[in-house]
Amino acid sequence: MLEIIFEDEYLIAVNKPNKLLVHKTSIDRYETQNAQDILGLQLGKRVFPLHRLDKATSGILLFSKDQNYNKKLHEIFVNDSTEKEYLAVCRGYTPSHGTIDKAIKNPEDPNSIPKSASTSYLRLGTAELPIPVSRYQSCRYSLVQVQPHTGRMHQIRMHFAHLRHYIIGDSKHGERHHNKIFKEQHGLSNMFLHARRLAFIHPLTSEYFELTASVDESWNKCAEILGWESLI
Repeated sequence: MLEIIFEDEYLIAVNKPNKLLVHKTSIDRYETQNAQDILGLQLGKRVFPLHRLDKATSGILLFSKDQNYNKKLHEIFVNDSTEKEYLAVCRGYTPSHGTIDKAIKNPEDPNSIPKSASTSYLRLGTAELPIPVSRYQSCRYSLVQVQPHTGRMHQIRMHFAHLRHYIIGDSKHGERHHNKIFKEQHGLSNMFLHARRLAFIHPLTSEYFELTASVDESWNKCAEILGWESLI
């Protein structure tokens, strides 16, 4: 069962685990489970995703409960008043804050035209472990709070890869040496990108909502290893 964090007559929000697809897709055609089907069985009725999270990303995922309202409810994700906030664990010490403005291509289509994309971030904490990696004698990490201003596929992952502050556990855009450390030294194989907060004005009721999704045990273990218990 999926953890439900919000529900009304029109919407339902769940805390999606990492490694779970949002819906069936030809990109991962052999995967047998997805959040849309699981939630549909859980509720006894069909639901319709209003946005996407990558399979490897955990956190807030919003569905419509009635397809007749989908078009109106999609306004949540084109409204300037909507705020999305993620947590990420990155390689190295990032700057204290910044905004990444870099156009990106659709990672599933090498022939696509780059589209504008903007991501802001704030560093919440740093950590260093005495584990040699590549040509360095230790490994450094940052915990960052991330706010995407556009919604391109893999945007946060690609923007931090552009900075060379790769997100830990990202098998496509990440850095294999650090991913290997987390997997072999700590038993953590998931990607550390979590959609923690979503604030929006409901298009049908005009109410303001601020939703938050808790992190799972892999994040708690990561926080313990890196000394970030008070930050997560």
